Amino acid sequence: MAPQTPHRPTIANADTHTRERTAVSPTPFQSIGVPYGTAPVPPVTNPTGSPALETVLDRLERMEREAALRRLVFGNFAATIESFVRNSPEEHKVLAQEILNGSNPENPTTPAASPTVAKNAPAGPLKEKTDLRIYARAEPGSLLVRDQPFLIREAIVKAVPQIVAKDIPRLWATPTGWAVKPSTKAVYDLILKESNAIAICRATRCTTLERVEKWSTYRLAHVPNVLTGLLDNQLVTADIVSKEAEIQTGSKPVSCHHTQSSGPTSVWYVSFKKEVRSFTLFGSSGYSRLSVKKKSMELHNPGCQEFCNSFHCRAPSKCNNCGVATAKHQGAQGAACTAPPRCAGCYGPFPAGHKHCAAAPKKVDGKFVRPTARQLGEIRRQQLATQKACELAAKRQQERTSKDGVQVVIPTPGARVANYEAANQQTRRVKRKTAPTGSLNLAELSKRSIQTASEDEMSSIPDSSMDLDATISPTPSLC
Repeated sequence: MAPQTPHRPTIANADTHTRERTAVSPTPFQSIGVPYGTAPVPPVTNPTGSPALETVLDRLERMEREAALRRLVFGNFAATIESFVRNSPEEHKVLAQEILNGSNPENPTTPAASPTVAKNAPAGPLKEKTDLRIYARAEPGSLLVRDQPFLIREAIVKAVPQIVAKDIPRLWATPTGWAVKPSTKAVYDLILKESNAIAICRATRCTTLERVEKWSTYRLAHVPNVLTGLLDNQLVTADIVSKEAEIQTGSKPVSCHHTQSSGPTSVWYVSFKKEVRSFTLFGSSGYSRLSVKKKSMELHNPGCQEFCNSFHCRAPSKCNNCGVATAKHQGAQGAACTAPPRCAGCYGPFPAGHKHCAAAPKKVDGKFVRPTARQLGEIRRQQLATQKACELAAKRQQERTSKDGVQVVIPTPGARVANYEAANQQTRRVKRKTAPTGSLNLAELSKRSIQTASEDEMSSIPDSSMDLDATISPTPSLC
């Protein structure tokens, strides 16, 4: 017989001495489902072990006992007070009333707890803030000599006795007149009252008082200047444009004006009190586009020599070259300044407004962004440190060249101009050669020209005697 493997009995605890089996890793496109199981709902038991009905009945009986006890206590308390009031003298009643008032919730002896406010309570509607600014349009010609804000305030106080000076703390000049901002809404309404407005306009030489209104202005290009027709042509005016805009949008415009154009079309600006949908005029213009006024940021020269709005700037005026205030500057200013250049913005060794000024505003997403105060301070510190290093290097170079006998001096533009003027000083005005003067009479000029011509003819005729001598001289004498 062939050899066979002997049979071994299975050991019951063989699995406990072997390594645990690892989970089968899933192959691609094969997912192992998550086994879900349902556990039985645990039975609801009463903490005391009694059924639910008994618990409810027990709780109701307890509430009834507490209510009966409260009725008994309040009844006895009320009966005691009634007997006290009925049998006590008048003095005791007054004292009892004072004690009762002392414990009144209106005058509590102990601080009452503040009511709790829900954190997620809905916020109420926000109150719309009223712009208290009022603009006044001055009469034609009155802006040549402006009144100071203090004088205008005094005139308003005299015109309206109900207003005092402290009610209008802010008052300033505008390009078309002046503006005022009262302290309260009551003063604002008092100024705009019809009778008071007339008195204020008469006292301050103004035509009207206007509220602040936000307008939406739209730009329309290629608007024809003339509407041609079979029988007659009609010129496009502001009234016609206003009527057409109201038909197209359903809202009446508050202002219509156009730019001067020599061609057949022009650009019109139409303003409304609220935004409207896009529209065209007369079916031939372009679609309207909302016009946004862009703020200009230019170098304030002459002025503070920084990039700002020159109309609202209140900074002192400075020199364009050295950046020193005009009140403290010595000598000529601007290009003729002999001091070392220094930018008023970045403190660099250049005149104000140079091409690479780090303090100049940059345009980001169509808006001018100025450096913050912290950034401007850091820019100026770096420029001052760089300038000091350059001055130190120039001083060392000058000391090194002075030993060799050669000194290099680079004058500033202002110094060049001053040296040129000093080298070419003249004590008197230069005399210029003029053309010879003479009479311009036509008769004399013609006579003079005839005389000149006759002299030329006489000089061209040869002398007869000279010719005879020339012909006889070659003949030999017979004597």
